[in-house]
Amino acid sequence: MAPTNSLREFAVDFVKLDRFDGGNFIRWQKKLHFLLSTLNVVYVLTTPKPVEHDDETMAQIRQRRKWEQDDYICKGHICNAMSDALFDQYHNVATAKEIWDSLEAKYMVEDATSKKFLASKFFDYKMVDSRRVVEQFHEIRHILNQFSQHKMNMDESVIVSAIIDKLPPSWKDYKRSLKHKKEDVTLEELGQHLRIEEEYRINSVDEQVNSSSNVHMVEEGKEAKQVPQHSKNKKRKFDSKKNQSFKKKGSCHHCGKPSHFKRECRLLKKKKEENTSNFMAMISEINALEDDTAWWIDSGTTRHVCKDRSLFTTYEKVDDGNILYMGNSSTATIEGKGNVRIEFTSGKVLTLTDVCHVPEVRKNLVSGSLLNKHGFKLVFESDNFVLTKGGVFVGKGYLYEGMFKLNVINKISSSSAYVIDSCTLSLWHNRLGHVNTKRLRDMSSLSLIPRFNNDMHERCKGV
Repeated sequence: MAPTNSLREFAVDFVKLDRFDGGNFIRWQKKLHFLLSTLNVVYVLTTPKPVEHDDETMAQIRQRRKWEQDDYICKGHICNAMSDALFDQYHNVATAKEIWDSLEAKYMVEDATSKKFLASKFFDYKMVDSRRVVEQFHEIRHILNQFSQHKMNMDESVIVSAIIDKLPPSWKDYKRSLKHKKEDVTLEELGQHLRIEEEYRINSVDEQVNSSSNVHMVEEGKEAKQVPQHSKNKKRKFDSKKNQSFKKKGSCHHCGKPSHFKRECRLLKKKKEENTSNFMAMISEINALEDDTAWWIDSGTTRHVCKDRSLFTTYEKVDDGNILYMGNSSTATIEGKGNVRIEFTSGKVLTLTDVCHVPEVRKNLVSGSLLNKHGFKLVFESDNFVLTKGGVFVGKGYLYEGMFKLNVINKISSSSAYVIDSCTLSLWHNRLGHVNTKRLRDMSSLSLIPRFNNDMHERCKGV
């Protein structure tokens, strides 16, 4: 009794499933075939009805009656799994096999036509940036499952390549990196890669929002610490009063006017401010040049990378289409290769071979793994970097903006020659506190200060 009850419960649960209304015939047919096989009545769909004879034996009579009973059960389940409109159309058909064959003849032809629309649906599908990529990937998987139901087989590598091409425009760099992978990626692995990449992008956006809000808070904090205007005015009034009560004797050695000394002369202060502004402009220009030729140690990169063509001692242009993969999943074209000489402040010279020329990178990078491979020892300690080989000191660096910057001697290019020309003898004479010109020439001969091409044309008034 237990097996019979379980079958009845199974049949009752099956009635709760969606009824066939003319769509997805193959799926509905497979579900119904599974039910009929469980009830042991599916054989009536392929076995003809036993013919009735006058001289039938008892066994033949039992076999015919069993077939009729099973056919009735099979027909009832088929009709019960249809919509009301289809039930009214097929419930008067004599046998279950006739209903089954009629449905296949009608809906299999329509299903064959739907294969063309199914293929178009897959190839015309395009992902968009306004929706999650993983969600759209699952929709494509649903279309591919319909391919399997219609026995439409396609090579998995072709499917993976087609899905990569469907990625949204903001995934252009990641799409290119997937295309350049040598090993084949399965459909399951592609789904995992897309999920991880999307989570990384979401976390990166959140971090940028948090960092921008923190910067805004710091700016507000600085504004809150400003000194009130009325307190400044008070101080000025007090100072001016004190100055008025004190009468200075003598005259200024700079402008010749009385009641103040040379160190308090307004004309001299104005002149010093102009000199200071020129000096600061020159320093900022030099710093900009140093940043362009600076070198940074990177333990993550596997190649030496240089962005400036003029730093190469030997250079060979390449057109083989090689690209450089970067940490943010983007790529850059390698335009050439060659050797670069780096001169440390210690006097040691390090020659880098097979350096990639990539103008798109922001910094010149020295590969830590390649240095280690060639016998160099790299020590990172207390925000400092030390490079040695065989116990001999080579060079050093320091932590700056999250990376270790090498202490190298930056050779100023010809484009900055105008800065050197502006360093006249009179300028250094004023900078060094009006030191004697003979002393300045001695310092220039010792390379302590730049060489001069002109003499002082006017007499110094700062003594």
